[in-house]
Amino acid sequence: MPFDYQLVEQDIVGSKAWATAICEAGVISEAELTDLKAALDELLSEVRSGQKKSLMIPMKIFIVGLNET
Repeated sequence: MPFDYQLVEQDIVGSKAWATAICEAGVISEAELTDLKAALDELLSEVRSGQKKSLMIPMKIFIVGLNET
């Protein structure tokens, strides 16, 4: 198992907590928080089901989309 996948669940939990914190600080909106948490939950589900893919691609898509708004 690649190293990224050994810590992915903890990383996703941390990412959701960080997203909540930056929402509370006014950096992202509640709608963006909801979208981000849904994407992270989907990624976690895929990881748990054994689907292996790059973990960076979904986050890059989200970040680029966030910057376009």
